[in-house]
Amino acid sequence: MSIPYLLASLPPLQFEEPAPLSQAEFLETCEVLPPGQHAILENILNHQPGDFGVEAYRQYLDFKWGLDHELVLLRARQLGLSELEVLSLEPFPEAPLPQAGDILNAHDPLEAEILRLHMLWERVNLLEPACLLNFSQLVLYTIKLSLIFRKDHFDPERGTQKLSQVLAQLSEGVL
Repeated sequence: MSIPYLLASLPPLQFEEPAPLSQAEFLETCEVLPPGQHAILENILNHQPGDFGVEAYRQYLDFKWGLDHELVLLRARQLGLSELEVLSLEPFPEAPLPQAGDILNAHDPLEAEILRLHMLWERVNLLEPACLLNFSQLVLYTIKLSLIFRKDHFDPERGTQKLSQVLAQLSEGVL
């Protein structure tokens, strides 16, 4: 099966909607690919490090790392820490990213993570036009699917309970 046909057979993805297929279903659908390409998609879904020689994925990772780097910098500043205490001096291609401030201004950790995931989703949208009907577009589809899986994994009730426990421990001086 060719990649354009495979892409056409996959359901559309919407950030606001649940994943239309499971990780296992997606990987099973992609078994028609050569083993090396299938392994790349599986590694992306399993959050394995590396750019796998796919330029679009490297560009996505540059943005993701830059965003996370900027979040660490902003949090350090809020806590009055020196940037040198919390970060390596390795340069990040996309930093500074003003969007990171929106994440830190979220009302709660869940909202912050949803904002972060949405920013990553939007970055993939910007990369897609350069990757029409090729393996890179399938990689970008895989990234979007992994972002939906992460978003769908959140349980607000359990998260609220965990946050309350951590805050209680902080107030008791346990942490």
